[in-house]
Amino acid sequence: MKRKFLIAYDGSELSEKMVKEVKLQASAVSEAEIYLLAVVGNYDVMTNYPAVARDIERELAEKLQKDLHEIKTNLDTLDNASVYAEVFIDHTHRNAGRAIVEYASEKDVNLILIGSHGLGGFKGTILGSVSN
Repeated sequence: MKRKFLIAYDGSELSEKMVKEVKLQASAVSEAEIYLLAVVGNYDVMTNYPAVARDIERELAEKLQKDLHEIKTNLDTLDNASVYAEVFIDHTHRNAGRAIVEYASEKDVNLILIGSHGLGGFKGTILGSVSN
């Protein structure tokens, strides 16, 4: 049975751990599809200058694209897996988690791997939480 995995990647140490985890999980199945997704959104850029915001978004997206390319190259060593990488720029002012869930639904993903900083209660409410 084919298993489909999605890594929600943000460049953090936790998302690097998710790459290791998906490699382990994908190697245990006969056929796998691995999707690497990085979401860049307006919420990442705090400025009142739209041109500056677009430049920052573009630079962040380019950095994430390079990271995803390296990760894809690493995961391409799995004989049983197809690997896809995408950076999505979201201008809807929503939590990145919604974009991740929509993408996972479109791809019919079985398992989403996402790191959590453990922000609960008040901190999670104020600062937000993609994993929630």
